[in-house]
Amino acid sequence: MKTRLIIFVAILFMMSSLSSCYLEVEVDEPFVDVAGVREYETKDVIYQEFQNGQLVYEEAVYNAWLDIDLWNNGGLRARNVQVEVVIIDEFGEQSSFINTHDVRPGETITISYDTGFDFTNDYIDYEVYVYWD
Repeated sequence: MKTRLIIFVAILFMMSSLSSCYLEVEVDEPFVDVAGVREYETKDVIYQEFQNGQLVYEEAVYNAWLDIDLWNNGGLRARNVQVEVVIIDEFGEQSSFINTHDVRPGETITISYDTGFDFTNDYIDYEVYVYWD
């Protein structure tokens, strides 16, 4: 009889102590950072003319691009991520916004942006800003 009472008291003690337990989870807010930006140029050949095996005439379209790497180093999903690219040239600044998909925690995405210039030395500088909810 005494052992049943001890077991009953032990069970009541365990149930009361377990019901007061809680789990604390720390989760950081989302934080999207520009991890890197690379400039490069592309050349799309439209027409070429050769004489005696030598190139004598070529028509091509040149484009300057920015590859922008975004990294969410926070603990939650970053929603409605927007990238603002400001291109600075001799005439002033031109700003563009790029909407992207949500960025999960720890995820890195790359966005390619056509600057609108033929070559990377046609503009003076650029700035990249990131916004999210």
